[in-house]
Amino acid sequence: MEETIKSLKSSPVFNISLSSKELFHSNFLAWLTEMYPESMWKVFSKYTDFESDKYLVDNKSVKREKNQIDLMFEIVEKDNLENRKKIIVENKVKSLPYINQLNEYAEKFPDACYILLSLSTPHHLINEDGIILGKNDAKWHLMTYSDLVDALEKVKFNYKTVADIDSKGNAAYHRMLIKDYIEFVKNLENINKITEIKIGEKFDWYGQIFENLNEIRLSDFYVKKKSENMAYKILENIKTKLPDSNIEDFKASSSIVQGSNGEFRIYYKFNRRITVSIEVSRMYYRKMVHLKNQEKELGLSPKRSTS
Repeated sequence: MEETIKSLKSSPVFNISLSSKELFHSNFLAWLTEMYPESMWKVFSKYTDFESDKYLVDNKSVKREKNQIDLMFEIVEKDNLENRKKIIVENKVKSLPYINQLNEYAEKFPDACYILLSLSTPHHLINEDGIILGKNDAKWHLMTYSDLVDALEKVKFNYKTVADIDSKGNAAYHRMLIKDYIEFVKNLENINKITEIKIGEKFDWYGQIFENLNEIRLSDFYVKKKSENMAYKILENIKTKLPDSNIEDFKASSSIVQGSNGEFRIYYKFNRRITVSIEVSRMYYRKMVHLKNQEKELGLSPKRSTS
């Protein structure tokens, strides 16, 4: 961990990313796709239903954060330029994906090809083939950040196509940026690994690791992922130990409260009006009962007394 933090401290790309940790990755990958469309299509095409040799990326179509989509671009069939396909990339760095969110994006663009780029593997969503099946048979192809950096290391970037190269055709600056980004993501993966929950570990997330990561402003990332992973680990255990129960009655959630305090919650719905929950954070352990107002549930206005 000491070497990981030392490496991140010295990384220009990492320090720039701190202004917007998740958006930064989307912006950087969008920039790469615009500058090096042929190379980046080789990176992404493996996670689509299209053959890389038959299509090319229209780099003028690259969009970021449009209609809440992290990254979107179009590919064009080489032998039929009228045949265009939309590629949508949903990027998850700080959190795990939720199926409702993926369904919402797929409904907006029903004819697109969907890629989920995620730092953590969403075991709660993927099937045996590494595919996430959403509403109306929308198929999300999982691409982990480990897959991404592996592809970036292997693909060849045609630096001679860059307009701002020097007189010798040298694009050392771009080469340095990509290399630094790869090392940055590898270090991020090292931190992400220690956010995994192991059965038997103590609920002690605020010790030396937390303090070390706080130096580089990643303690919130660490605790948020720990809390989220814990919530889903509990949900998985409920499925295993209560196989005959209606799992839809159980929900899990997590969040950061008061700066860098992680909180995870498990809900159980008794009926339409009563839900109980357990909420755990650094500061408290709570058992709660939630009552739904029957008049609100029926869409009625509450009665007011008159005098």
